[in-house]
Amino acid sequence: MEEFVMGDHARLLSFLRLATELAVTSPLFAKLSACLSSDAACLDGLARVRGRGRGCERLRVVAYRLGGMRYSWAPRFRLAVLLLLRDKFPELVGAVEVVDPTVAPVERRAMEELGCVVTASPALCLVVEQPTLIFMPYADRVFFENLLTLNWTPDQLGKIVVLGHSFSAMVKMLELSISKQEKCGVTEQREK
Repeated sequence: MEEFVMGDHARLLSFLRLATELAVTSPLFAKLSACLSSDAACLDGLARVRGRGRGCERLRVVAYRLGGMRYSWAPRFRLAVLLLLRDKFPELVGAVEVVDPTVAPVERRAMEELGCVVTASPALCLVVEQPTLIFMPYADRVFFENLLTLNWTPDQLGKIVVLGHSFSAMVKMLELSISKQEKCGVTEQREK
């Protein structure tokens, strides 16, 4: 198991604070904030997922496969945006859970200090029991198949909001991925 080093932890927290400072003024955060505060279609869809009236539940945010934060800017930025949404919309966004089977101890500790729940489950997909925003920055066919299979009831599907690439972009990425796998014979091996 990887050793936890205090200097790495302090450096990662410093990088995450910088990412948060930059994310708060980013076009992505501005667009998401506008959607969650004033976009009628978005708010109506969220009301259907959360329930209407006083009894509406906050969204549990589950971020799958953000990526390694120690060495890459993009995962830090993604986490910063989710934490900013949680802080700006506390009545809407509840806990932020990061699911990553390869999370390093220093990353886990930093995320937990920022109020995240960190799960290192190799299963990745979970059965959705409450209104859940699934943040998945990458198109992963196996993940989406598993997610839909585990939650293929009207009640459960009605509790899921997916935040990621547009579905048309996801389809293009999946087609490219499948094409590459077919060229290498991977799909034929899977079917055996």
